[in-house]
Amino acid sequence: MGKFIDRTGHRYGRLLVLHRADEAPSSNGSRVRWLCQCDCGNEKVVTGHALSRAETTSCGCLRRERTGAKKRTHGMTRTPTYRSWQAAKERCHNPRNAKYASYGGAGIHMCPRWRASFEAFLADMGERPVGTTLDRLDQCKGYEPGNVQWATSVEQSVNRGTTRLYRWRGGWMTTREIAEAESVPFNSLRKVVTKHRTIQDAVAYVQSRKGRSGIQNLRQDG
Repeated sequence: MGKFIDRTGHRYGRLLVLHRADEAPSSNGSRVRWLCQCDCGNEKVVTGHALSRAETTSCGCLRRERTGAKKRTHGMTRTPTYRSWQAAKERCHNPRNAKYASYGGAGIHMCPRWRASFEAFLADMGERPVGTTLDRLDQCKGYEPGNVQWATSVEQSVNRGTTRLYRWRGGWMTTREIAEAESVPFNSLRKVVTKHRTIQDAVAYVQSRKGRSGIQNLRQDG
């Protein structure tokens, strides 16, 4: 047998040795057992061998805590916030997603930090307000901090018509700014632009339609 070591008062992890319990026979002879108190309040009898080799460092509460931590999630899997994050990630990075061609296939991606962690997305964006969905401010950029907001369908509709920039009057202007500068209806101009016309053709077309409406009004007044 090895030299006896009095472990009374010694600490091993979460265990504080109170006193010697008894001796238990083993294949290697007798191993001294010690009554220990865990930091959680429970008591446990442990062999000196297990204490010295750090095979036992708690009453079992440490293992339960670690197992529980692995099983626990953010608890938001079924929430609208999580569904919005998951849907955006899928259409950007899953080729089998029905909308992938318009997003991931077109170069629209989710930033690596958000893609790897819903918690990171939640920390930046907060929970999704009722009646809103994810909206990218610049439609040419992906889902990333500074380019995404929670927006209503009305806000998103306006955003679709104002974020794209066009060369106009020697500078860059949005559809709404061009409509205001040329005194043409914004909604009419936005609809024409989406039909794959150039911005110059779109403005000319809306102006011609506006002119016809004016002539018709004059005829009706006369």
